[in-house]
Amino acid sequence: MITFLLLGDSVLLFPVKEVVREGKALVVNGKVRAESLPDFLDSIRVRRGRTYIYPNHRYAYGEIRGDTLALFSKGVFAVVVDPGHGGTDFGAVGVSGVKEKDITLAVGLKLARLLKDEGYRVFLTRSEDRFVSLFERGELANSVSAKYKIYVSLHCNFMSDPRAEGVETYILTLDKVTDRRAAAVVENMPYAHLGSLKGIIGDMLQNLFLEDSRELALALHLRLKNYTKDRGVRQANFYVLRQIYFPSVLLELGYISNPEEAQKLQDTSYQDALVRDITRGIDDFFMEKFAEK
Repeated sequence: MITFLLLGDSVLLFPVKEVVREGKALVVNGKVRAESLPDFLDSIRVRRGRTYIYPNHRYAYGEIRGDTLALFSKGVFAVVVDPGHGGTDFGAVGVSGVKEKDITLAVGLKLARLLKDEGYRVFLTRSEDRFVSLFERGELANSVSAKYKIYVSLHCNFMSDPRAEGVETYILTLDKVTDRRAAAVVENMPYAHLGSLKGIIGDMLQNLFLEDSRELALALHLRLKNYTKDRGVRQANFYVLRQIYFPSVLLELGYISNPEEAQKLQDTSYQDALVRDITRGIDDFFMEKFAEK
C-alpha cells in the first residue's frame, strides 16, 4: 500500500520499491490510498496490481528519487516579473519611436498570465504604464514570502549600430566579500554607519545566490537563444539586481535600435513565443533545483 504524505502544496508518495516511467505515467508497485486527489494529479489508475500516476505537468513536477516518488506542485514556487522602466521613464527609444517600456510591459503581462495559468505564484513590479523606482522594485521583490522564488527583469537593448541584434541574459557581477572588508566593519562597529553594515550583509546574501542566478540565466538563455543571435550570458553591476537577495536575472530581449528586431519585438505572436520559452526555461530551472533536493 502506498500512502500520500501531504506537505503543504507538495506530495510525496512512499514507500516505493519500483518506479518506472511509461509515457506520461509514473508507474509504481502496489495500490495507492488517498482521501482525495490533489489538483496537480490528473488521475491515478490501478491495473493488474500496478498503479499508474498521471501528474498534470502544467501544474506539477514529478521526480523519482531512489525508492521514493516525489511530486511537487508549482504553487510552492514564486516568480517576480519585472517589466523594466515605465511611466516617465521610457527606457530606450528605438526606430519608429518604439519605447522599451511598452515592449517590456506587454511581454511582462503575458508572461505573468501564462505562469499563473500553469500554477506558479506570480508577482508583478508594475502592471500598467507607471514609474516604479529601482528601489521600490527591490523592496517589493524581497517582500515576497516563498521558500522558492526567482526574479526576472525584462528589458530591451539599444546600440548606435543598427545592425546589432540578439538576446543577452545578465546576472549580477559582484566582488566577493573579503575578510579585510568584513573585519574593518567589525573593528569600526561602534562608529560604523548602518549603511556600511547593511552593504556587507547584502553582499553576503547576493554571493549566496549567485550560483543559482547563473543556473537560472543559463536555463532561460538556452531557450531564448534560438530566436536570434546568441550574445551569451553576461555579468554586469545592474542596480536593480543589486537590490535582490534571491536568484535573479535581467533579460535583454533584443535590440530596438535594429529595425527588424524592433518590429519583431512589437509583434504579438513573437512576444507569445518569447513568453512560452521563458516559461519553459523557468520550468527547467525549478525542475533541476527540485531534483537536487
